[in-house]
Amino acid sequence: MESGKGLIKIIYDSSLISFVISLFWRVAITSNLTDIKPFNIIKIRNLEQIWSDFLNGKRKDWGNCEFHLILLDKIEGKDIEQFPSYLNTYVLRLWEYSVYETNNMLGFYIKLPGMILICAITPTTLPGLLETRIEYSGTMNFNKQKDYTNMVGLILLGRSIALEREISKITPMNQKKIEETIIINLNRILSNWEKAPKAK
Repeated sequence: MESGKGLIKIIYDSSLISFVISLFWRVAITSNLTDIKPFNIIKIRNLEQIWSDFLNGKRKDWGNCEFHLILLDKIEGKDIEQFPSYLNTYVLRLWEYSVYETNNMLGFYIKLPGMILICAITPTTLPGLLETRIEYSGTMNFNKQKDYTNMVGLILLGRSIALEREISKITPMNQKKIEETIIINLNRILSNWEKAPKAK
């Protein structure tokens, strides 16, 4: 998978990894781990403390895991059979986070509009992701990003299909209530904005 056609590269310092670890630390302490195997919960709890120590300047490493940043772009329907109706809505507009666990994999992902962050815990490295790994500092060339693991594609497809399934459960009456609530909230925001003191 190639992504980020509009950008060439970024040069970053340690503030990027600190920001990303702070996000995953929040994800780890707020995630529901009731369905996760006990030995994997121990791994996650250990990393929580390690990340906390890293963010508080008590250690210079972030434990036995790695972080990836993948930029996402609009996906053309011709590239996928049975194209999910809400795939690009999920890719470009929505955000969520989750822990993932299989027989031989463990980690977290954070899906933000137009990008996805992955924390690989087991295995600790994902060599099939190219130009995505976040180091302490470095350069990332978004035009050369590739996913030979198919992990990103599976997350995007699976979650967009789940989104489509949930949206199909919304009744027309509830849909109307949602739209009315959105309009009321927008009007409230506009009204407050108009009342706000203007800069001189």
